This record gives sequence, C-alpha cells and structure tokens, in this order.
Amino acid sequence: MILDPETDRGARVGVAAIGPGGVRITGKLGQRLPVLETLPESDSCEERDTQPMDLAFVVSGMEDETVARETVRRATLARGFPSGGFCVAVVTQSSVAPTSDVLRCLQELGQVVDALFLVSHLNLKPLYQDAPRIMTELALEELLAGSMIEDVTRLITERGLICIDYADVRAIMRDGSGDACLGVGLAGGEGGAALAAEKAVRTIREQGVDLCRQGAFLVCIKGSTNITMDDFDDASRVVHDSIHRDANIIAGLLLDDDLGANVRVLIMAKKDAEPVAPVVDERLRRFLEEK
Repeated sequence: MILDPETDRGARVGVAAIGPGGVRITGKLGQRLPVLETLPESDSCEERDTQPMDLAFVVSGMEDETVARETVRRATLARGFPSGGFCVAVVTQSSVAPTSDVLRCLQELGQVVDALFLVSHLNLKPLYQDAPRIMTELALEELLAGSMIEDVTRLITERGLICIDYADVRAIMRDGSGDACLGVGLAGGEGGAALAAEKAVRTIREQGVDLCRQGAFLVCIKGSTNITMDDFDDASRVVHDSIHRDANIIAGLLLDDDLGANVRVLIMAKKDAEPVAPVVDERLRRFLEEK
C-alpha cells in the first residue's frame, strides 16, 4: 500500500535516464512504479519544484563519451538541488565504453553522488551452480539494475510488512564515499531464504568488501505472498552472522508473486563505510524490556 500523500507521505523519488541503456531500464519501471518522477534536465526556475526530492536515481549505460559526460552533468544537477535527500547512480558494467574519457567520467561520477553502483551480471548468483544463462550479460545487468531501483523505491514509499525508515536508508547510502556494490541471491525450496542470503553475502565478499570491518548494508528480502516470518528471520540471521556485529544493517521485506516459490535477497553495501552502533527499533527495545 502506497502511503497517503495527504496524511503520511512516503519519500519522493525521482529518476534521470541517460543514454539507450538508462532509457531501457527506467522504461520498464514506469508501470510498476508510478511514484517515480522524472528529474528536471536543467536548473532553470521553470523546471525546479518547490518540494524537495528525497531520492534521485541517475541511470546510465555510459555507452560513449557523450552519454558519460551527460551522466555526470545530470548527477551533479540532481545532487545540487536544495534537498535533504541523496543521489544514487546506477551504471551497467557491460555497456561502459572502455575509453579513458569514459572511465574518467565514471570516476568523477563516483565523487559526485552518494552511492555509485556499477552493476555486473556476476552480482547475481543463479539458482544452482553452473546454471545456463538464457539472457545476455547486458540484459541481465539491466534487469538487476531495475530490480534494485524498484526495491529501494518500494521500501521507502510503501507501508509494508517490515517497515523501513527513510532516514536510516539515507544514512546508509550517504555513509563513506560513493563506492558501493550489489549482491543478489536467489533460491527456492526448504531453506531457500537462508541459501539466497548466503549467495548474496558471497557475492558482496567477492567484490572485495571486508565484511569484518564494513558497517553499512541495506538488505531487501523478497518473496511471494507465501513467504513466512521464519523465511525472513532465516535470511536476516545469515546476513547478520556474516557481517561485523557493529554494522548498521537495515533489512526490509517486499512481496512479489512473480517469484513463485523462490526467495530473493538483495544486499547493497558501501565499501568504505565505518562501523557504527547498531540501530534498534524503539518498539523492539520496549518489547525486549518487557520480556
């Protein structure tokens, strides 16, 4: 259920699609995420809005130098709007042109935004080892990028079973530099939730994140309407047991019947975030004190 904008407005989310890849990714999200707004292309008074944007996504394939430079410009523009929100850049790895100018723009992009996700087809662990890929690497990366954008948007704009606090999500994304990484695990059957979490954690570790030291992780656990709280607890426990005990880990639950009997765990991590004291929901704190 989307929050009532007149009484309990959810976060306001905008997106800028740059280049063919960015357009493909965001185009598929339009019907699934009606709350997504299009970010203005300039800083003219006519295009500025009086209401602040809570979260800005800049999505690109950086296929050539022109697209790369425009990506940095739009990210700088989104970051400069008067807002207490944050800016996330999502770039598909296979589409990035391997030229010095494009790679320099990619580095600059990471310095402009709060979090830069360079999405690779290797970010997803398949259902079983050596499973054949039926999608191209780029198509899979675009699917993963769209899934990440959808999950973050739904977590902070919908009232779900496991509520996520926007301020905590913002704190995670703004922690450390812009260097971030994505890990996705998918599994089904008995113990599938825990197995999916193990795959996601392994993917994060393979990207060079020291789980014994890093301190900022956003976790989205997604399943069909048949998912149970035991499934959520199993996946959450695997993540918490694999990461530094003082890490700031925020976990949310989303429902999607397209997953069928499978559970998908998506982890977003900031590579150089500092460990922080764990956040304990005040309602949970009071419940534990009463026990």
